[in-house]
Amino acid sequence: MNKKAMSAYHLTMWIIRIMLIATVAIFLGFVIYLLVVNDVGIEHLRTQLFIERALTSSDCFAYYDEQTGRYYGNIIDETRFTEEILSGCIDYGDNKYIAAKLTLTNLESQKVSKLEYDPESFKKWEPFTFDERYYLKEFRQRYVLIATQQGMQKGKLEFEVITPTG
Repeated sequence: MNKKAMSAYHLTMWIIRIMLIATVAIFLGFVIYLLVVNDVGIEHLRTQLFIERALTSSDCFAYYDEQTGRYYGNIIDETRFTEEILSGCIDYGDNKYIAAKLTLTNLESQKVSKLEYDPESFKKWEPFTFDERYYLKEFRQRYVLIATQQGMQKGKLEFEVITPTG
């Protein structure tokens, strides 16, 4: 082969290599963008964890049976349904990631009890829940049993939870 044909061959190979490297770089950039920038949706997880903790934790509202010596999740002890218990069992420290209103309705006696978790943040965040880019407001409802002095009664616990996004 002559010298001109050799240099044209090398030039063609370098162009192919540059195009291949550029394609791989663009692909890697796209994958990194999807992994890093994509929204994970942690707000829904915060809400779910808050609800599960309130319903099943021995520090919160779960009913304690002295005969068996154990706590029962999804059975609300009516005497423990207070703001002091709620603020003691769920503590985020200075960084408040959740604000909530809880409404416990006894379906048999129609008695309604309401609690608030971090009411200042709830009042501050609620006007901005129209745009989910800033705050996410979720409504959840659970049917529970309520341990009262009269025995077990049917009830409904409604959660209205606001979490900042991002």
